[in-house]
This record gives sequence, structure tokens and C-alpha cells, in this order.
Amino acid sequence: MQCINCGNEVSGNFCAHCGQSTKTHRINFKEAWHDFWSRVYGFDGMMPRTLRDLTVNPGLVGREYLRGVRVKYYGPVGYFFLMITLYLLVASLLNVDFKDLMGKGKNFVPIATEQTRIYQLALEFVADNIKLIAFAIVPFHAIASRYIFFRRRGLNFLEHLVIPFYLMGHGYWLSIISVTVYAITGSLFFNLWLVLILIPYYGFGYASFFPEGGKVKSFFKGIGIYLGGQLIMTAFITMIALIVVLILTQVSPETLNFLKPSLNR
Repeated sequence: MQCINCGNEVSGNFCAHCGQSTKTHRINFKEAWHDFWSRVYGFDGMMPRTLRDLTVNPGLVGREYLRGVRVKYYGPVGYFFLMITLYLLVASLLNVDFKDLMGKGKNFVPIATEQTRIYQLALEFVADNIKLIAFAIVPFHAIASRYIFFRRRGLNFLEHLVIPFYLMGHGYWLSIISVTVYAITGSLFFNLWLVLILIPYYGFGYASFFPEGGKVKSFFKGIGIYLGGQLIMTAFITMIALIVVLILTQVSPETLNFLKPSLNR
């Protein structure tokens, strides 16, 4: 039998060269529905399996990926971007303006009048670059894992990226719930619950990813990775901001004066 896709000889239900099925059917509702689920949600229930195991045993998903299993679960980076895209899609369908959403955060964190200009510029940058900002957070968690909390586990930096990509990606289910609640009620109260759930979920994920040293110990290390990663990122951003200020002082003092807080403006 010859494969209808690549032309190679094939025996069995699938081509060994390209994966094309030897069983073809006319297009009908049943066939279209099956094709939708197999392409969008993954072959053989890849998406449901990924969702289930990231919920009940996230460390297993990470370990399987590092072991070389590539067809059982979505890859960490692919799953991360799938979830953030779904989050942005839901927000768009609900007509949520991220600038308004994040601007309401000032009700939780007091912002002095003279800091408003810089705050607004930062808010606009984050709102316009959500995917970039979300992606940039993950390496800082991997730094905390690789060089502080689990530096003797024999994994390189890229391997330490696997579990935080999975955990952050899965956490966007909470963000989807949060943005839906905000769209309906206008309240940001669920955002607090989002953080209170995500932080222990990080601990849970690392406890199942590194169970050898004791799950309780790994649980608290996972929480430390989340908090430590945020602190490292904050320190990095602060350092970059200081460098920018020093450069502007020499190159463009007018821009620096525009950004400088002043009660007289």
C-alpha cells in the first residue's frame, strides 16, 4: 500500500514516515468533529491528559518531558503560549481593557501623585506587551531553581525552565476565571485569591517534580522559587532602570526631566 501523503510504502494503520492514517473517510459531521478534537486538543486526548495531570500531578508532566516523552503531553513552551493566548482571547471577547484593569490596581497599592506619570508609562508598556512580560518572568523562576534552591539536582538551566513554564501556563486558568469575574462584576477581589492559589500550586508542582529530597521540603522550596524569582526580576528591572537613568542623564536630560516626578506639574 502507498501512503497518499508522502508516497512511501506503508503497512498498518499509519505511515511510518509522515504519520498519515491509511484509513480515510468522506467529510461528515462525525469526521469533522474528530478532526477538530485531534488537531486542536491533541492526538489521543493529549490536551485533556495535560490538563488533568498538570492539575493533580504537575511534576509528573515535567519529568516525563525531560525523560524524552514528547507525544503524551503538550510541550511546556507550547502549553504556556496556548494558555496565555486563550486568556487574551477570553479577555478580548469580554471587552476587557488591560489598561483599565491594571489601572484599578492603584486602589490596592497607593501611588503618590508625583509618581503617576511614570506609573502610567509602565502600565501602558505592560498592557501592550503582556505576552512578552509573561514570558520574561519564567526565566527568573528558573534562575532561582537552578542556582539557589535545586542547584545540585544535575539539571541544566534549560531543563529548569520546563516546570515553571508548565506551572505558569496552567496558572492562566485562574487568570481566565479572574478576568471573567472582573468583566461581570468589575471587582478585582479574585486577583488576591489567584495569588493565594498560585503560590502554593508552585510548591505543589515542585514537590512532585523533585520528590527525592522530601516533598514537604520541596514544597517550601517551590514557594521560595516563586517569591525568589519575583524578587530577582524586580532587582533586575531596578538595575536596568538605573542604567537607563544614567544614560538619559548624559544623552537626553530633557527626557529625564519629563519623567522626573514633580508636584509642580
